Amino acid sequence: MISKSIITGALCSSVSAWWNQGHLLTARVAYDILEEKSPQTVKDVTNVLSYLKSSDPNWTVNEDQHPMVECATFGDFIKYKGGSYQKGWHFIDEPYFDEGGDISDFPDFNLEPYNITVAIGGINRWFKDDDTEDNYPYEQITSHGYKDPTVEDNMSTAMRLLIHYVGDSHQPLHGVSRVDNEYPAGDRGGNSFHVQSKFGAKNLHAVWDSVVYSEHSDMKTPLSSSSWSALGDEAAKLRETYSDEDLQNQAKDLDPNNWAAEGLELATKYVYADIKEGELPSAEY
Repeated sequence: MISKSIITGALCSSVSAWWNQGHLLTARVAYDILEEKSPQTVKDVTNVLSYLKSSDPNWTVNEDQHPMVECATFGDFIKYKGGSYQKGWHFIDEPYFDEGGDISDFPDFNLEPYNITVAIGGINRWFKDDDTEDNYPYEQITSHGYKDPTVEDNMSTAMRLLIHYVGDSHQPLHGVSRVDNEYPAGDRGGNSFHVQSKFGAKNLHAVWDSVVYSEHSDMKTPLSSSSWSALGDEAAKLRETYSDEDLQNQAKDLDPNNWAAEGLELATKYVYADIKEGELPSAEY
């Protein structure tokens, strides 16, 4: 049995970054930590990932020599390839009433009931306790597999999604939707908040998906040997900046609801502060 607390903890302690490049970097930091602290976990995860690659390689074309890292982009890759059932699982739009009021003042705002906290929690329950009763993520994943998937294939899909969602959960704008008179239905985590384009980031959400422009380039997958090396160098720099002790302390809290609450707090305190629509956001936060 894979220790979901180890794999989830390593991921949640990693760098916060969310375009393809960022997801790969997040997973690489987790991979390096696990290779040192719990190499058996890496072997177990890789083994689970191998099932889907063998059964349906069309879903795993981005993976080769480093599947635990390369699969970090899977959740986005399948959105329009039969995986639309999980497109709402990448975020939770907790309302931020920046001009005051409460939910009763904005009847057009609706909170998606099946969100990233439900997805991570459901997959964790499935892996940890084989708890599949009234488990919406389990029901959806197992009913949308291709080519008559086996139990192992379904778990292989779920592992890829878990790795992706844990990365997503640490993007502040994956945990908030600003609700006010201009955006009575919410600004969709900054997706409706347009800014001056830079590196392809045309809205506030994209600015933060690019880690405020610092990770705006995307490595091609499967990763070449040079890309793997470059990714490792970047991961090493991050671990030098943030000690493993700090990362381990952060990783003790494995409740995705708390991660979402932290994202909401960061978004309201920093992301939406002193920014105007149509302008170029500052790269300094």
